[in-house]
Amino acid sequence: LQSQDLWYMFGSVHKFFISVSLLFGIAYALVVPPFQVADEFNHFYRSYQIAQFEWTGERTENRLGGWLPCSLDSVSRDFRRLPFHMEEKTSRREILEKLDIPLNREEVVFLDFANTSIYAPTAYPAQGLLAYIALHCDIAPMYVLYWSRIGTLLLWVLIVAYALRLRHSYRWLLAFLALLPASLILSSGNNADVISNAFAFLFISFFLNGREDRIPFTARDYFWMAVSISLLTLNKIVYFPLLFLLFMIPDAKYGGLRNKLGYVCSLLLINVALVLYWMHTIQPLHITYDMYDVFYRTITPNPLNENVNHFDQMDFILSNPFLYGKILFVSFFKTLPHTVIHYIGKFGWEKNYLYTPIVFVLLVQLILYSFSLSKTNMGKKGNGLVFGGLVVLALGMIAAVATFLYLNSCAVGGDFIYNLSGKYFIPIFPLLFIALSFVSFAVPTVLDKYLSRIYSVASIQGVLLFALLATLYQVVCRYYF
Repeated sequence: LQSQDLWYMFGSVHKFFISVSLLFGIAYALVVPPFQVADEFNHFYRSYQIAQFEWTGERTENRLGGWLPCSLDSVSRDFRRLPFHMEEKTSRREILEKLDIPLNREEVVFLDFANTSIYAPTAYPAQGLLAYIALHCDIAPMYVLYWSRIGTLLLWVLIVAYALRLRHSYRWLLAFLALLPASLILSSGNNADVISNAFAFLFISFFLNGREDRIPFTARDYFWMAVSISLLTLNKIVYFPLLFLLFMIPDAKYGGLRNKLGYVCSLLLINVALVLYWMHTIQPLHITYDMYDVFYRTITPNPLNENVNHFDQMDFILSNPFLYGKILFVSFFKTLPHTVIHYIGKFGWEKNYLYTPIVFVLLVQLILYSFSLSKTNMGKKGNGLVFGGLVVLALGMIAAVATFLYLNSCAVGGDFIYNLSGKYFIPIFPLLFIALSFVSFAVPTVLDKYLSRIYSVASIQGVLLFALLATLYQVVCRYYF
């Protein structure tokens, strides 16, 4: 069975992506209960703060958040019982009742959202715009939550679909990775990671296009590469190293070595400046656990972790580099199975996982499909260097994510990084799948004949659609029955 057999149903890769992402994305946006996408409470508050043109969170003496309409707390409070309590359920009636709560923008209260107060406004383009309209049109907050979910989803679909139109051999791979249940659930929620993930896919797609397509980059290509990596850096500093992918693109794609060095180095300087600017901007917002208000630091489901102090944690890392290296290594490899499951099929706050057999089949298919793409690189020079560069870059970014979590979520000197989650690796793991395509080895013809049925595009399409349906079923069971 070849992918052409499904032409009548989905058409080309970007049409398949758009059809599936809209169908299931909108379904997830409507079926997943309010505030049950990870960190959705605080991202929702932050988007309203940005709509009031407050670019960073507001710090009082011992709290961090902002002055927002009381109605935001009213519509969200009852849903705080759901995360991490599998026995708790909601209902359609409860959700509809919250739709009737008016905005009342004049009645304000200080709400705590310490973890999202440091996010740049560029992480909330759709949410901020819709919240701004809601504030000036007196629209009930619960409607805005659902509109923000769908608006963010549509923007994500638009950016990733553009990435899939770029010419290279990895378009189906990127489409499958973007459509994994965990990715699509996250992308249909009110979350700051959605746009960052979309721009990561776009930037990686430009890299792949640069490796394969001989037509030089156009001014539009240069513009969108600069926009995607710059916004990605501003939104999520840990993904800044993706910029180094540009060095692995042949000089001819830029019109020569001088043009390549000029463009890449210019982007490097711009992104370093963005990092320094935003770190300087948010530095005064930092409040340690001990300094934070005793009552508000324990608000679920985003309580502050005890004994967290990123200044002291950094001193610990610098004073004990080998010990920290061991902590990093042990933490990642002990949590690797859960991280992979999170990456492929997780929803909600707690351990809501897609059925393990489906996760396993999808993972095997994606690995085999990635290996099959080695045919496009066979005989090319420098495959080993590209493979090594992609693996080193991915591992470096994984270490950066883990270190960020260690600094901001773990007790000083802690011996384990507990909160590694697959959602943080959505922009990173594609590099590892792509790296597999630069590994060449001989497979017996008979064996390859059978394996090809497992990793064919049509086969992955079928398993992926089944996984998305199974996830929808599990969401309903988890939250409503």
